[in-house]
Amino acid sequence: MSNTSSSGLPLQCIERLSVNASELMATTPPRWSSPNKAAIAAMTCPPGSIYRGVVQYSRWKLASVPTAAMSDFPLPHAEAIPGTMDYVAGKTNAEGAIGANSEVHWQVNFADSELFFGYSGNLMAQDEWQVVEHPSLGALRQRLLRDGCRTRMIEAGQATPALVRGVERRCEFAAIAGQVSGARSGAGSAVAAAESMYGGRFAGASVQRVRNAVRVIEPPTISNIIVIAAPTPGYGKYTPAQIETVVRIALTGFAAAVAESAPLEGTSLPVIVNTGFWGCGAFGGNRVLMAMLQLLAARAAGVGKVRFFVPERSQLVDFSKAQSVLAELTDRVPGTGIAAILEQIAAMGFVWGESDGN
Repeated sequence: MSNTSSSGLPLQCIERLSVNASELMATTPPRWSSPNKAAIAAMTCPPGSIYRGVVQYSRWKLASVPTAAMSDFPLPHAEAIPGTMDYVAGKTNAEGAIGANSEVHWQVNFADSELFFGYSGNLMAQDEWQVVEHPSLGALRQRLLRDGCRTRMIEAGQATPALVRGVERRCEFAAIAGQVSGARSGAGSAVAAAESMYGGRFAGASVQRVRNAVRVIEPPTISNIIVIAAPTPGYGKYTPAQIETVVRIALTGFAAAVAESAPLEGTSLPVIVNTGFWGCGAFGGNRVLMAMLQLLAARAAGVGKVRFFVPERSQLVDFSKAQSVLAELTDRVPGTGIAAILEQIAAMGFVWGESDGN
């Protein structure tokens, strides 16, 4: 199954699944092993719940780096947003129909090498947090396992990014200290977590405290998810191969989202990618480099805008540096190929950081 992004990048879809959300939740529901996550699910998916829409899953072969010059691709708008990722698509795309509005939002999932692997357990990192708010993602994993489908996001060293379209977001969970749900989305006030329940701290929180940090979204909004697993953590300086792999993974996920966002009538709509410091938590990735490579991939994929979420204001400087360094490299010699730009980035000697333990 071949496809082509608006930027002309050849893409190959290697697996598809389309299933009604109601059927998915009825036949292969999430299996919550964490009592705290089960408590959240009891609030968001009580008996008699109605699940709307169609969940569409696709997995993609890793694309190659384009041979064209970076200047051949339009420069997407990019902005840094302090705080945790929001889901503004729910305001404008309540029915989840691709192409129903003036833009299409996609949220990046900072995936494990195994699709939604830890969703049911006691951890609450970005991947698990997203599944808690979108329980149909857990049901999707159960369906893939039941049907014998591959669930590895990295196989034999090759990443296979995935997309999940049209999944209901049934709650907002305030896992971060001081986070107030709905502040950006306009969805109303909610309870702020007294202290962080992110990462391994989630397991030690009381059930009541967890419940107090949940705001049920009624009716649920609809999200579109880009599932990409960061490369295996390294140490010392990044190698050229590691840098190229990061770009290819992000490029494939972003370009597939652009291709899948084209409405049936063929009119192109701007694609907005919502992301952050992917691979910079437990994997210890370099924040400047990982931001820079995502921005480069977004441009080559034909993304219209990047909304980059920065958990701590002190890290805004990392995003700003990524923007300025990338702009200098791409503007220095107009017509420079992407491969040559990656070589220049590798020569800058970016170094791996340390895991944050989450």
